[in-house]
Amino acid sequence: SGIPRPLLHAVKSGDLIRNLTALGGVYSVAFSPDGRTLAAGREHDLISFYDVASGERLFDIQEGHTGDIRSVAFSPDGALLASGSQDGTVRLWDAESGAPLKTLEGEIGEVYSVAFSPDGGTLASGGFNEIQVWDAASGDLVQTVAVHDGYVNDVLFSPDGTTLASGAGEETICLWEVASGALIRTLEGHTSFVSSLGFSPDGRMLVSGSKDGSIRLWGIP
Repeated sequence: SGIPRPLLHAVKSGDLIRNLTALGGVYSVAFSPDGRTLAAGREHDLISFYDVASGERLFDIQEGHTGDIRSVAFSPDGALLASGSQDGTVRLWDAESGAPLKTLEGEIGEVYSVAFSPDGGTLASGGFNEIQVWDAASGDLVQTVAVHDGYVNDVLFSPDGTTLASGAGEETICLWEVASGALIRTLEGHTSFVSSLGFSPDGRMLVSGSKDGSIRLWGIP
C-alpha cells in the first residue's frame, strides 16, 4: 500500500494520526506516490515537506515563488513536485532535495491548480480563463486552451491520460481531449463555482464539489 506499517491501524480506524505543524495557512497538500512524504503548499511563498511516518518537517522551500502556493502535485514517479502560485508561475522542484529545476511562465495570471498526466510526461495548470499544458521534461508550453469565465480552480487528468477535466468559477465542468485540446463535453448543473474534481479509478465517473454545497457524480462515456 505504501503506507508505513505503524500507521496502518490508525488509517483503518479513522483516528487522527498526528497534527503536523504548519505556521501559516495551507492551501494544498499532496502525498508522494510511495506514501512516505507529504508536501504542503502554503501562504507566504512557502512549500513544506514532511515525513509521514514520523511527522517530522524535512525541509522548506522558501525561495522561488513570490506569492502564496495554491496547488502542489507530485509526478507519478515521485521525482518531481510541481507548484502553482499566485505569482503566475508554475515551478518544478526535485522532490527529494527541494532543488529548483524549472520555472514555467504563462499568461494566465494567478495559478490555482496543477496536475501531472498519469505517465508524468505532461503537466496542466489552471489560471484565469485558461488552461496551459506543458511538456514536463522540457518545460515547453504545448498548448493553451481558453476555457472558463473566471479562475480554473482544479484540473485533473483521467486515469488513462486521454481526457483533462477542469472546474472553474462559471459553475461548469469541461472535458478536453488531451491530444488535440478540443472540447469534448461541458457538464452543467452546479449553481456556484466548481472547486474540486476527482476521477474514479476506472475513469468512468467524475465527482465534483462546488461552493453551492453539492457533490455531484457524472458518468463519463
